[in-house]
Amino acid sequence: MIRTGMRKILAAAALAALLGGGCSRHEEPSKITDLTVNYMKNPIGIEQNPLFGWRMQEDGRHQQTAYRIVVAASQEQLAAGEYLWDSGRTASGISAAVPYQGSGLLAGTGYVWKVFVWDEDGKLAESTENAAFEMGLTDNDWSGASWIGIRAQQDTKDVPEEEACYTIEYDVLLGRTRSGVVWGMDTNQYGDYFRCEFDTLGDAVSFSIVSLSNVDEVMRERVVLEESFSGDFGEKTHHVRLEIKETAVEASIDGSPVLHTELGRRKALGNLGFWTDRGAYYAYYDNLCVTQGRTGEVLLLEDFENKNIENTLFSPYYCKVTDGWCEASSGFLLTPGVEEPAPMLRCVFDKKTDSPVHAARLYVTSLGDYRIYLDGEDVSGAYLAPGRSIYNRETYYQTYDVTQFLAAEQTQHVIGAVLGHGRYDKANADWGDQIALQAKLVVQYEDRSTQILVTDDAWQACADGPVRNDDMFLGEYYDAVREERGWCERGFAADGWQQAEVFSEYDTLEKRASEAPAVRCIETRKPVAVSEPAAGVYVYDFGQNFNGNCEIVLRNTEKKQGQTVTIRYAEALNDSRMTCRDDAVGTIWTQNLYTAKNTDYYRMSGAGRETYLPKLVCRGFRYVQITGVDEALPAEDVTGLVLSTQNRRTGYFTCSDERINQLYECIYWTQLSNFLDVPTDCPQRDERFGWAGDAQVFARTAAYNADVHNYLSKYVNMLIGGQCENGAFPEIAPSIHMDSGANGWSDAGIILIWELYQQYGDRELIAENLAAMCRYVDYLVDTSEDFVRRQHNYSDHNAVAGLEDEIANTAQCAYVAGLLSKMSADIGEKDIALMYEKVYNQYRDAWQAHYINEDGSIDCWLQSAYTLGLAYGLYPEELEEKGAACLNNAVAANDYHLNTGYVATQFLLPVLCRYGYVDTAYRILQQDTYPSWNDMLSYGQTTITEGWNTCYDTGDGTYAVNGSMNHFGLGTVGQWLYSDVLGIQRDVDNPGYKHFYIKPQVGGGLTHVSGSYESVYGTIESGWHVDGNELVFRFVIPANTTATVTLPDPQYQNMLLAAGEHEYRIALNL
Repeated sequence: MIRTGMRKILAAAALAALLGGGCSRHEEPSKITDLTVNYMKNPIGIEQNPLFGWRMQEDGRHQQTAYRIVVAASQEQLAAGEYLWDSGRTASGISAAVPYQGSGLLAGTGYVWKVFVWDEDGKLAESTENAAFEMGLTDNDWSGASWIGIRAQQDTKDVPEEEACYTIEYDVLLGRTRSGVVWGMDTNQYGDYFRCEFDTLGDAVSFSIVSLSNVDEVMRERVVLEESFSGDFGEKTHHVRLEIKETAVEASIDGSPVLHTELGRRKALGNLGFWTDRGAYYAYYDNLCVTQGRTGEVLLLEDFENKNIENTLFSPYYCKVTDGWCEASSGFLLTPGVEEPAPMLRCVFDKKTDSPVHAARLYVTSLGDYRIYLDGEDVSGAYLAPGRSIYNRETYYQTYDVTQFLAAEQTQHVIGAVLGHGRYDKANADWGDQIALQAKLVVQYEDRSTQILVTDDAWQACADGPVRNDDMFLGEYYDAVREERGWCERGFAADGWQQAEVFSEYDTLEKRASEAPAVRCIETRKPVAVSEPAAGVYVYDFGQNFNGNCEIVLRNTEKKQGQTVTIRYAEALNDSRMTCRDDAVGTIWTQNLYTAKNTDYYRMSGAGRETYLPKLVCRGFRYVQITGVDEALPAEDVTGLVLSTQNRRTGYFTCSDERINQLYECIYWTQLSNFLDVPTDCPQRDERFGWAGDAQVFARTAAYNADVHNYLSKYVNMLIGGQCENGAFPEIAPSIHMDSGANGWSDAGIILIWELYQQYGDRELIAENLAAMCRYVDYLVDTSEDFVRRQHNYSDHNAVAGLEDEIANTAQCAYVAGLLSKMSADIGEKDIALMYEKVYNQYRDAWQAHYINEDGSIDCWLQSAYTLGLAYGLYPEELEEKGAACLNNAVAANDYHLNTGYVATQFLLPVLCRYGYVDTAYRILQQDTYPSWNDMLSYGQTTITEGWNTCYDTGDGTYAVNGSMNHFGLGTVGQWLYSDVLGIQRDVDNPGYKHFYIKPQVGGGLTHVSGSYESVYGTIESGWHVDGNELVFRFVIPANTTATVTLPDPQYQNMLLAAGEHEYRIALNL
C-alpha cells in the first residue's frame, strides 16, 4: 500500500528552467552528437529524400529552439560556406526526420553536412562530427549491366518410347492420411511430374492419379474405392501396381484394376519417391520396385531391410526406416539425381595503374539470393541479400564500399558471385524461372577519372559447383569434392567454365535501393549439451531457439572422401512424455516442420580438416542432429550462427520476477528469429511468409526493442506495392494481386505507417503513401454494409474464445480510418483529415449501435471485444468506465486468465491499466495456468509459441505439441513492459518522443524494475525499487525533450519535467 507525504525531488533546477523559473542559465552551449541521415550514420546508396537527425548531448539539459542545416558537395566547400542547401535558421525544437528541401541530388554522389542549433538561452552550438551521405543509383543508370547467370535447361526433348514404358510397384500401409508415390520428377519438387495418392481422411477412401506442374494441378483422375477396400483399408498392407505405357497409366490395388487414365504427355521415370500432404499423418512404404515395361528388367529395387539406413535407394537423403518400412512424413522423399547446382560467376579485371583509387562502389542485385566476393573476400558477409521483393516488378539492390579491397598495389582483381534460389523460385515461391545477377562496379580515381565494370556475357560461369541444391525449406547439399579452390581469386584457371548467359527478359525490372540493415550473423553459440540417443545419432542442444545455421569442423578426413554428413535441424526433441513423438526419445522432433526438411548434407573432400557452413539457406532451430560421422563431433567443433537483420537494439528491461525476465528474453529472441529480409510468422516450417497482421500487432514491441524504422519501412513499401486495383492491401508482403482485404492483416498498410510515424517522427512516409491509404479505407467502406464489415477474415486470430468477425472487422475499420485522419491532419491535409474523421465516426457509431448495450456490456462478453472497443475509442465517453468494468469482470470471470488473440492481446493490459485495473493486469501477466505466458513457457520454450496451446497437457501426465514454437504474434505484451511497467509512453501529438509520458504502474509484488528505451532524441531511462520503507522512482529524460510524469501518489500527478536525472521517493504504508 502506497501512502503520500514523503518526497524527494532531485531535478528542481531543471524543472524551474523549463517553466521559466529563476534558476541560473547554463553557461556552456550544448554539444551536438549522433548525426544521422535516414536514421543511419553516414549512409551510402540511399534513394529516399534525406531525413536529417541529431541529438543534443546526452547529459545536457538544454532545449533546442532553432536549427540550421547546411549541405555541401565536399568538406572544403562546407568549410568555405559554399552550400548546396542552407535551411536557414528555422525556429523548431524538432531534431529528427527533418527533410532535405534543396535542389536535386545527383545519383552516386556523396555530400557532407552539419547542423547549427540554438538553445533556450540563445546560445549557438555547431556539430563537429564528420557527417555525410551518398545517393544511390537514383537515375536507375544500370546501363551496360545485364542480368546474367546460367539458363536452366528446359525439358523439351521427346522421350523415347522405351523410356516412357515402365512399371512401379510397392506396398503401402496407411492410417488417416493423404499420401502417395511421385514419379517423372526432373526439377526437384517444382517442375512437371505425376503423383498417385490415397486419401483416407474422408468417409470413404479415394485413389487419384494427378499431373502437376510447379505444384499446380494440371489433371486429376479420382475414384472412390469400393466398400471392400474402404472398410478397414488403413489397417492392412496393400500392394499397388502402376503400369505406365507412354501417355497412359493403369493402376491396380491388391491385384484389382481401379483406375485407367491418360497422362497427357510422355515422361521418363526420372526421380521418384514418396509424398505425404502437409500436416497429414505418416504413411509407410516397402518393397519399391521399378521394372522396364517391355523387358521386365529391374531398374530400381528397395526393400528397406538394410540395417544401415544411410544406404538406401534415397541415400544420401535422410530416410527414416521403422521395422523394414520407410516412413513418409509431410513433403517429399526423392531419390537422388535431381541437382540444380548454384551458379558461380566470376570476372577478372584490371584497374588503372597511373592513379590511386579514390573510392569504389559495388552495386548488386539478384533474382534469388547472392553472395558476392572480391579477390576471395566476402564483400558483405550478408545472408539472404538482396531480400525478397515483388520480383515481377522490381528488385532491391545493395551498395558496398569496396575501396579498401582495391587499395592494394596489384592491378588485377576478381569479382565472384554465387547465386541461390532464396524465395524467388522455390520454397513456396513461383516468381520466375531463372535466378540471375546484375551488378555494377564504379571506381573513381584520384585523377578524377572513372572506371565502370558491369555484368555481361564476358563474365565466366560454372554450372557444376559444390552447392548441388539449395532450398530454404529443404536445406543445402554441399559436395566438397567439387570445390573449385581459389575460383574468385587471381590466378585461377577457369577450365571448363562457360560464358555467362544474358537474360534480357528481365531488363524492364526496376531496381530500388535497400536502405534496411543486412541480415548477418549477430552472435555465435556453442552447444550446452551433446547426446547420443541412438547409435551413431548425435544431438546438439544450443539452449536457445533461434534462426540461423550450424557450422561444423571435421578432422582427419583424409580417407573419407565422398562420405556424407547429414545435419538436421529442429525446435524440439522427442520426449518420453510427448504423445506426438515421431522418432526415438532424445532425437529431434520434426512434425511441426510440415513439408520443410531443414536438412543439410555435406560430402567430404578428404582434405583432412574441413569446415562446412551453409550460406544460401537458414532456418529456425534449437537442436541439431548429426549423422554420418564416425563419432560425435566435440562441442567446440559445432557452432550455431544466429542470423537476424542487424537492427540496432534500443530497449532493455529487467525486474525482480525471473519469470517476467524470461518472458521478455523470449520475446526478444522471437523478434531476432523472425526479423530477416521480411518479418515472418515463423522461421522453421514451410511458410515463413511476411504476414502483415503478425507484423503490425508486434510493431510497437519491436520498435521498443530495436531500431526498426528502415527495416519496417522497406516492408511497408512492399505492402503498399502489392495494393490491388480495388484498393485492398494484401495480407502477405511481398505479394501481388492478393485481394483479401482482411481486417487486422491488410490494415497493416496504415497501422505500420502510424507506428513508424509515432516512434520515429517520420512524416515523409505518411505523405508518400497517403493516396494509397485513402484508397484502402475507401475500399473498406465499399465492402461494408452501413459501416458494418461482415467479411469472414481472421478476427482476433488464435484467441482462446473466438470473436465474431464483424465485431473485430468493424472495430478495425474505425481504427484505421481514425489513424488516417490523424496522420492527414499532422501533415497539413486538413480536408482529407476531416473526410476520414467522418468515416471514423460512422464506423464508431455503427459499432456502438450494434454491439454496446446501455450498461456498457457487449453480448458476447469477450475480452477481445471490450479491449478493441476501449483501445480504439469506440465507447461513448459516458460508458467508457462501465465498459472497462465489464472487461475487468470478464477477466475475473475467467479466473484472471486472458483469452485474447493476436490483435487484442497487445492492448489488453494497457487498457486495463488505463482504467485503473493494474492489479488485474499483473494477475494476467503472472498467471501460471493455461492460457497464460507462464504456461506457454513452462515446457522449456525459449521463444514465444504460435498459440496459447501450442504445447498442451493432455491430462494424463503427457503433453502434445501442435504448431510453431517461434511466433511473435502473442509476444506483444512486450510493449506493456515498456509502456506501463517502466511507464515510458509516447505522446501522439509529439511523435518520436519529443515529449512523452512517464507513468509506471506498480504491482505484481515486484521489488525492482529498470529499463530504458533509446528514442531518436536520446535514451529514456526508467525504474523503480523498494528501499526499506520507501518506493524509489528514478528516470532520465534526454536533452531536448520533456516528459509529463505521473507517479502513484496524488502529489505527483502530471508533472511537466525537463531533461535530466530525476528521483522521487514515496513512503510505503507497511
